Amino acid sequence: MEMDFIRNRITELRVKKGISEYQLSYDLGHSKNYIHNIVTGVSQTKGY
Repeated sequence: MEMDFIRNRITELRVKKGISEYQLSYDLGHSKNYIHNIVTGVSQTKGY
C-alpha cells in the first residue's frame, strides 16, 4: 500500500514539473531506468 502511494506521488510530481523519468533519474545521479523501475514496481521484486 505504501509503495503504491510512493509510485503515484513520484509520477504526479514528475508530470507536474514536466520532466521525463529519464531526466529525473539523471538529475538524481542514477541509471536511466531508476525511476521507471520504481514507478512500475520492478524494484519491489528485488527484495523491497
